[in-house]
Amino acid sequence: QQALMLEQAKEVDIIITTALIPGRKAPILVTEEMLSVMKPGSVCVDLAAANGGNVAQTKKNEIVVTENGVSVIGYTNLPARLGATASAMFANNIAKFILSIGPQTTKEKGVFQLDLEDDAVQNMLVSYNGEGRWPDKITPFSPPPPPKVADAEPELSEAELLVQANEKQKEGFIRNTLVSSVAAAGLLAFGATAESMDSVSLMASFALA
Repeated sequence: QQALMLEQAKEVDIIITTALIPGRKAPILVTEEMLSVMKPGSVCVDLAAANGGNVAQTKKNEIVVTENGVSVIGYTNLPARLGATASAMFANNIAKFILSIGPQTTKEKGVFQLDLEDDAVQNMLVSYNGEGRWPDKITPFSPPPPPKVADAEPELSEAELLVQANEKQKEGFIRNTLVSSVAAAGLLAFGATAESMDSVSLMASFALA
């Protein structure tokens, strides 16, 4: 298992460890050797840092950067830190959405124009220029047409399937016969021009093989 983890450590960008035994020191899962083969910029998040950690260089409530640029996060209060991160991500999404309905519509700096034809925009507008829009003036969403399904091949009867199988078998037989004929002709030509019988015997054994 250690050998498998060592190979995986060379490929992954982030490792999250959670092995925590209540009342006992956490076992070391990510060794110094594994840290040394990880790519620069990789991150190890040690959720067992409170009891010593699963990563070799974990320090409680600290971020340790190894010599090869791997960050080992040993925070013991990660749930308390998620609120700020979640709020920042949500605010970023809202800001990007507001920008997408205005300035990026006209591509002109300082011009904020709402695209009332956009499905996402018109469904978020309750009113516009003092006029109520929802729900009477909302254009129903029209999904794109489904992709065309290729015409199904006609079902063949048992007799037709038998004929088809015989044709394929015949084609294979003819192809193999041609290959064998060419090989035999080549062997005869080699035998006729070879100076030594040993060479002919060796070529015959090779052809039979």
